[in-house]
Amino acid sequence: MPRQRGATLISLMVGLVISMLVTVATLMLYKNLVRATGDSRVNAQFDAQRSAALLMSGMTLQDAGFGIDDPQVGEHLITLKGATLGNAGALQGTPNDCDDKGDGCNATLWLQNMPKPDDPDAPWVTTCSALFSDQDKGGLAKLTAWSGSGPLESCDLGNWASLTWKAEPLAGAAELRVAFTRQEVPCSPFGISAPASQALRLTLHASNLNEEVGNNVELESAHCLSNFSAPPAPSSPPAATPS
Repeated sequence: MPRQRGATLISLMVGLVISMLVTVATLMLYKNLVRATGDSRVNAQFDAQRSAALLMSGMTLQDAGFGIDDPQVGEHLITLKGATLGNAGALQGTPNDCDDKGDGCNATLWLQNMPKPDDPDAPWVTTCSALFSDQDKGGLAKLTAWSGSGPLESCDLGNWASLTWKAEPLAGAAELRVAFTRQEVPCSPFGISAPASQALRLTLHASNLNEEVGNNVELESAHCLSNFSAPPAPSSPPAATPS
């Protein structure tokens, strides 16, 4: 009787098991690759949005003190510690020098004298604006003192706590937490020239509200507020003339 040749049932089952293991491992690898690619895309998008929000903040801050004769810190620019914005637009907080990141300053208010957008030939109006970051909910927004259907004209920053503020969220800042520090040091706007008379620098320290999103690296964005000038340096006494 001739000897039979071919695969046995056991060998077929072993081969099937091995094939299934290889298939499962391949699917798991593919799943991990897709997840890693998706996370990288989300993180890159978040970091780009965070950088864009800081860039927009820097451009907005250049309006601080614009059109004001001899703007002064404390009168035309105020930084707040522990600021909160109510549903009705009421802003609360404690004025602070904010010279250290640990001070918990999360709002900067300023006065500006600008032309009306819809009537540039009309007399300029004085308005109040701010940058605000909610430390609990996150986000970065530009605030404008509001009255009726438009910005409050002839705004007095000394009454900031009694004003109604309207928030305009900045792009991609929902998961952003920002702290402000203020220093009176020589600086130049956008670094386009050597430090001159400008002496007010505002730094934004941006961190992630959700540590699982983004690269978790704190970003710092320093801005020289060119409309606030340094006090004149004391003059040196004249050299003694030998008698």
